[in-house]
Amino acid sequence: MRLLSSLVVLAFLGGESMVMAQDVSGGVKVGVAFATLSDDSSQDVDLDSRAGLVAGGFVAWTIREHFVVQVEGLYTQKGAAFNQMGVSGTTKLDYFEVPVLFMYTTAPPGARQTTFQFFGGPSAAFKVSAKGSGAFQGETVDVDIPDEDINGVDLGAVVGAGVTFGPFTVDGRYTVGLSNVNASESDSTKVRNRAFAVLAGIRF
Repeated sequence: MRLLSSLVVLAFLGGESMVMAQDVSGGVKVGVAFATLSDDSSQDVDLDSRAGLVAGGFVAWTIREHFVVQVEGLYTQKGAAFNQMGVSGTTKLDYFEVPVLFMYTTAPPGARQTTFQFFGGPSAAFKVSAKGSGAFQGETVDVDIPDEDINGVDLGAVVGAGVTFGPFTVDGRYTVGLSNVNASESDSTKVRNRAFAVLAGIRF
């Protein structure tokens, strides 16, 4: 959290930045994420993507004519589908994610013309729930993954692009998890989140 706070503060420093940060807007977004997990184990596990919901809101500050800082709060469903030794299932990791995006726009925010955005920045995701489901020989089992097996905070990096027309916005983004999701003391495997998401929103 100190890292995110420092980045937000730095975005507003530098002479006249605070004065120029008068154009503030906000809105809501909803979309779909195609998430998976990467691991460094040698086990023969086939990992596939899990399609999940992404929904939340954002606040954006204009700090220069074409530069914006946008902070988002998103409920994001991540995890992965898997198949191992005849057992198929899904690891369901749900987070409340806070990306801090540094954005370049081809036209000043609020312009009536169609505007393209290119953005990137850090994110911190806080675990809401962790569940697993598996199917074997026609039987399905659902379990809660213990808190001690999954880290509660997942730091990541976001990069993407979007387009705004009027109050409407659409973007595509890729989020790379930088933290080890696996917190189990008995398993040294490093597991990281990966997700591609498409979101549509409306700016107020």
